[in-house]
Amino acid sequence: MTTTKKLYCDGVYVCDYESNDDLDDDQMAVIQILKQRGLHKEVTLEQSIFRQAVSFGTTAAYLWERDLNRVPRQGISIAPFVVNATFALELYLKSISLLHGSKIHGHDLVDLFDSLKADARQSLASAFQFAKWPCDVKDLDQYRVALLKIRKAFVEWRYLHEGNPRAWTHKLAAKSESQRV
Repeated sequence: MTTTKKLYCDGVYVCDYESNDDLDDDQMAVIQILKQRGLHKEVTLEQSIFRQAVSFGTTAAYLWERDLNRVPRQGISIAPFVVNATFALELYLKSISLLHGSKIHGHDLVDLFDSLKADARQSLASAFQFAKWPCDVKDLDQYRVALLKIRKAFVEWRYLHEGNPRAWTHKLAAKSESQRV
């Protein structure tokens, strides 16, 4: 069965197209339409990783603002916040490394940071002045110290249900619960 779907590019309506509800076919059709209209843009690996970093970072910011930075706190959002925030950091480090000619692997934020070439680190340092969120990190040394505190948080928090949660996890949840009363 075919259906008609609307195609948007950068939030602007382009056209309707016929779909047989097969995602692969739809993807090919959409790419073809965008190419025919001069709207298709190739995305580099660096851009793709950076875009994912932005999406995970945006999700973390949303959870922080909506659930964790107001009373009563929604403690159930702590794990998704930590996972999204630290995964965003991981992807940012990987994208900046690729931009400077090196591919890095893993989830340990300190190992990833330490693997950055000097020019990638300098590029990262120059971005601190544009940070939207106020923090005490003003240079690479402070950044590394901050990463030390959360270096394995992505791995530890994404499967929190499989191990023994840290004591401070309970403290955060208890604090959240006590503020509901």
